[in-house]
Amino acid sequence: MPVAVETYLSTRYEPACDFVDGELVERAAGYRDHSAMIGALLNWFHANRRKALCVLRLQITLSRYRVVDICVDGPHAPYICIEVLSPEEDQAVLREKLADYARIDAANIWVIDPAERNGACYENGALGDATPLLRTTDGRVELPIAELFTIDD
Repeated sequence: MPVAVETYLSTRYEPACDFVDGELVERAAGYRDHSAMIGALLNWFHANRRKALCVLRLQITLSRYRVVDICVDGPHAPYICIEVLSPEEDQAVLREKLADYARIDAANIWVIDPAERNGACYENGALGDATPLLRTTDGRVELPIAELFTIDD
């Protein structure tokens, strides 16, 4: 059933969901590894003096909103958008989300896979190879993925 954008914006959904062209779209989330990774990312950014927000609603177009797992704000657009993979993540939906972040000029778009303990950068419409170190395009932030797992080990 279609939903008006005004209804979406004035309603708190649990769990949070995306809004794509009048339809509510469930997000892949709620797993322990996913939640733990979001907490670890928030702690890492805080320890490195960066303000990061979790489960943030981003406006892509007038009829499209995405809820990003982690967002580090930039002066005019998101500096870093991070999606944390869940076991049931639909790859087509993930690619569409990443393209939406690029559409709003997010400077850096990262995907972290807690199960594989690695991450990848999305650039020029494609997800790069898995890597143990994520680096912003301007080199100001370097995130060693292994540091995010020190609590579990």
